[in-house]
Amino acid sequence: FGSVTVGSSSTHTVTISNTGTADLALGLLGGLAAPFSIVSNNCNLATLAPTASCSVNVRFSPTSEGTRSDWLTIPSNDPDTSTYFFSINGTGTTTASPNLSVSGNGAFGDVEVGSNSTRTVTVSNTGNANLVMGTLNGLAAPFSIVSNSCSGATVAPSASCAVGVRFAPTTSGSRSDTLVIPSNDPDQPNVNFGVNGNGTDASVPNISVSGNGAFGDVEVGSNSTRTVTVSNTGSANLVMGTLNGLAAPFSIVSNGCSGATVAPRSEERRVGQECRSRWSPH
Repeated sequence: FGSVTVGSSSTHTVTISNTGTADLALGLLGGLAAPFSIVSNNCNLATLAPTASCSVNVRFSPTSEGTRSDWLTIPSNDPDTSTYFFSINGTGTTTASPNLSVSGNGAFGDVEVGSNSTRTVTVSNTGNANLVMGTLNGLAAPFSIVSNSCSGATVAPSASCAVGVRFAPTTSGSRSDTLVIPSNDPDQPNVNFGVNGNGTDASVPNISVSGNGAFGDVEVGSNSTRTVTVSNTGSANLVMGTLNGLAAPFSIVSNGCSGATVAPRSEERRVGQECRSRWSPH
């Protein structure tokens, strides 16, 4: 919570998410004692489906000067962490001071070489005095700042500013960097916000063919039909030409491939091959 004036209070939101692949069953949250308290909670005994989340509002209301800390206990059926301990801390003060808080997701994930992705980093003042920002710095290509309302700004208590950070890889591979956020926060004059991303090769199609072209023995005057399956296992559309090359006694009897555009990892299109074997054992 940073610095909070004695006799006042500050509330933060704690978000609990299920990043697993099965339902997350939560127990009763607890563990906090004055000057900390839970003021709203939709997580107790909740069941979170995969990717779902719930939130808890925690309040810090100092009655005396000094730093306080506690743990919010979060029980669940997580097999690795049956009880998660979330650290809470704050400082009661009689002197007004700013407090810088940073939020945002600096993990860009996979971005195709030649394209780009932009994320927003939010800088908030959770203190009780103006937060005076310095000039944000530290990023080098393939990362860059593309929008910035923070450098040189004065952020009032409970207000915020935003920075747009872009990842534009020119080569494949993982990259990381640090956005440095300076301010007059007395506890942390420079906050380092990590960013990372992975450049991936440009999208290309990839043809994959399966089927059994060995017809084996076929009686003269009859025929046998086999199916050849053409799949696109790449990351871009596969544009088919006109299938050709067969002469009697082989022939194509059905064809969903010639001239078709097969999307990446889409339903396969099929070509029927018919063998008309006409021969005499004489």
